[in-house]
Parts: sequence; structure tokens; C-alpha cells
Amino acid sequence: MVYTGYWAGEYKDAIRISISVGDPYWLTIDGKIKELAPYGIHGKYTGNIAKIMYVEMLERLGIKKVLELIKEMEERFKGEDIILCCWENVFNGKECHRRWLAEWIKEKSGYTIDEHI
Repeated sequence: MVYTGYWAGEYKDAIRISISVGDPYWLTIDGKIKELAPYGIHGKYTGNIAKIMYVEMLERLGIKKVLELIKEMEERFKGEDIILCCWENVFNGKECHRRWLAEWIKEKSGYTIDEHI
């Protein structure tokens, strides 16, 4: 299964795939999907403006390309749970591009990506 999550989460036996601009130096990162990181948005914009810009970035990539990028990781790590990671703890009320990504994918394809608990 593919989930979203944040770097501080306890994900035993799961594959951590970075979709963040910066990666934690203290963790082993199993892969990175640079195309899904909010380059040029993170640290410069916040709130609804950041969300609009990130969704526009996803629209330029297109749903087919986004799903291909995720599928490549699923094929690389067959049978493993994959967590698309970044920094914000959405359980503390913070907004995060990984949840915007999951919402956009659901809207465009019907495919659900839950936040890992």
C-alpha cells in the first residue's frame, strides 16, 4: 500500500520515500520523487496560496505522470508499504503538500492514499 506520512513517524518495516524539499540527515531514505516536492513553493508561500501553486504544479505534471512516478516506487519495492514522506505533522493541525497530493490524486483518479497512523 501507499501512504503519506511525516519524517518523525514510527514506520517499522515501511519504505520511506521523500517528497520533501529537504531530507532528514538522521534517517535512511529509501527513495525520492523530486517531481512531487514543492520546490519554489515551500518556505516562500503558505496556506491557500501554497496549495494553489502546488496543485498547479501537479496539473502541469498530469495525473498519468504522477501515478507513474508512484508506480515506479511500488515496482521497485514490491510487496512493501510505501510512505510518501515530508515534514509536517498533520495530526497537529498543520497543512501539508503530501495531503494536497493525496486529495488531488483522489479527485483525478479515484485512488485513495491515506495518512499512515
